[in-house]
Amino acid sequence: MLFLGDDADHIGEDFLDRLVGVQQYYQADMVAAFVEEAGIDYRPQKPFRYMSDSFPICLVRKSLLEETGYMDMFFNRTIRADHDLAMRCHLAGALMIFDSGIRVFHHRAPVGGLRTHKARVITRHMSRRSWRVFVGPTASEIYLAAKYFPWPKVRNYLWIKYLGQASLEGPWHLKLLRLVAFTFHIPRFMREYRQRSKEARAALNHKGLAK
Repeated sequence: MLFLGDDADHIGEDFLDRLVGVQQYYQADMVAAFVEEAGIDYRPQKPFRYMSDSFPICLVRKSLLEETGYMDMFFNRTIRADHDLAMRCHLAGALMIFDSGIRVFHHRAPVGGLRTHKARVITRHMSRRSWRVFVGPTASEIYLAAKYFPWPKVRNYLWIKYLGQASLEGPWHLKLLRLVAFTFHIPRFMREYRQRSKEARAALNHKGLAK
C-alpha cells in the first residue's frame, strides 16, 4: 500500500517502480522516500539508503498493516498518525529502507487536510523562523509519547519541546525578541500543557494503554 498526501507534487514517472525496486531488492516491509518541504532550501547530495524508523511518503506491505492494526483513530483530525503507525511497525520488527534518491515535493497546503480541523496550522519550520510564532506539543503528540514511554520520560520530552520554543534561527536581536516573547507566553504554555495532557491521559485510559 502507498501513503501519498494530496499536497504531494513533482512525482517522477518512475516513482512507484523505484519504491517497488527497493522493496524487492531488500525484501523490505516499508520503503520511505525523501520529502522536499516547501520553503526549505536543500543542499545537493548524493543519493543514499539506510535502515530507518521514520515514515515519510512510503510504500508498506499490506499484510504488515493488517498485523499492526492500521491507523489509531485518536489521531483522526490531528497530527502524528503516521508516526504512531511507524512505531508499531518498528516494534513488530518491520524493515524500513529510506532512499534519498526517491523524491517528492510537499506543498504544505495552507488550507484543506488537517488545517480544516485547525491542526498543523503552524509548523516547527515556521516557528523557528519567527520571533513571535510558537508551536507547542499537541494532545496527539503527548498521547503518542505516553503510548510507548512512561510518564517520567514523557515529561522530559515535553520539557525539551517547550524549552526548545525559546530558540530561533536568525540574527541575535531576533533571538532576544524570541526569548522575551517566550517568557511572556509561559502562562499559556502551562495551560496548554495541563489541558492537552488531560486529553491524552483520558484517551490512554479509554484504550487501556495508560502506564
